[in-house]
Amino acid sequence: MSENLQKFSLKDKWALITGASKGIGRSTAICMAEAGANVIAVARSEELLKTLRDEIKMMKRECEIFRCDVSSEKEIKDVVEEAWKLTGGIDFLINNAGITYISTAEEFPTGEWKKVLDVNVNGAFYFSREWGKRAIARGKGGSIV
Repeated sequence: MSENLQKFSLKDKWALITGASKGIGRSTAICMAEAGANVIAVARSEELLKTLRDEIKMMKRECEIFRCDVSSEKEIKDVVEEAWKLTGGIDFLINNAGITYISTAEEFPTGEWKKVLDVNVNGAFYFSREWGKRAIARGKGGSIV
């Protein structure tokens, strides 16, 4: 690795990524591991998370997985608490989890709208709040995406 690229190394850092079982979240988890980070992968599908964990471990990186409903404040609190204990600290939080419902605005069901907000907005807030409390207390900073 060139000296310039070493400046961007994530070696021995921990990244928590929501929605990590597929799509952009999975690709982000792989990229973070390629850059040297260890990964905490969070998603609803435990089977897909296990596959991701195996792939990251083949890169000689650590990977912890957590099944979590990102719309659940309690599950999020439990995941962040347990992940923090396992790792000793999380350097990056990547709020990637998201859902959608395809509909015209005038036909969009209120219940579906609430589900989208619970995952896409509230979930990101709950993760950021729980991670943020611990990151501030640790005093080393960190990044939220």
